[in-house]
Amino acid sequence: MKKIYLVALSLFTLNQANAQISLTKANSEPIVGDTYLMGVLDTTNALPNGITGAGATWDVIGVSESGQVDTTKYIAASADPNSSTYPGTTIVEKQGTNTTYFKSTATQFELLGLDAGNFKLNYNTNSAIVSVYPVGLGYINNDIGSGTMTASLSGAFTSTIKTIGDGSGTLNINSTVSFSNCLRVKTTQHISFSLGFGTETGTVDQSIYNYYHSSSKSPILSYNYT
Repeated sequence: MKKIYLVALSLFTLNQANAQISLTKANSEPIVGDTYLMGVLDTTNALPNGITGAGATWDVIGVSESGQVDTTKYIAASADPNSSTYPGTTIVEKQGTNTTYFKSTATQFELLGLDAGNFKLNYNTNSAIVSVYPVGLGYINNDIGSGTMTASLSGAFTSTIKTIGDGSGTLNINSTVSFSNCLRVKTTQHISFSLGFGTETGTVDQSIYNYYHSSSKSPILSYNYT
């Protein structure tokens, strides 16, 4: 399943700057009070996932705005009644019915849990490291997360996570909007789980592609496959 987000209400109203980007705590990590509007895009065309390295050109074509806009808000852990279930939470992300719990330190950003209603992941054995700053082209971070999964049944899970700065270059959208000096960060996660005392086992794989530009703190384009 694929969902594509663009961090604006229109393909044609994005402000631009052209500094080469390296992600730091100050320029990319969300803080309490941040709010982002993400326009949902539709496309049947292939996306440029295989284009990597320095000087890349990513052409995203045949996309149209669906009219749906998702709002992402960041609130303090103290403002969320369930944050104590995810010990160490310092900031909480709210998007629709999904709530994600993070821990921020001076040098890194960690994922502690996800609550999607009928599906929950709690990295209460070992958190998942999202970023160790700075993040630039050639960045690689491998991590192992583990904890409790709750769906129709409950049990344990482990995950292997790899985050890489796999490309830098120019992002073109519909051949009408162009962003130079972008950084693409790709994150893959493989989750193995055993629920109900081993009566239900399986795996989940996820790949996330985030394109960063100095005109925006959050990714200007984001999509994932599960």
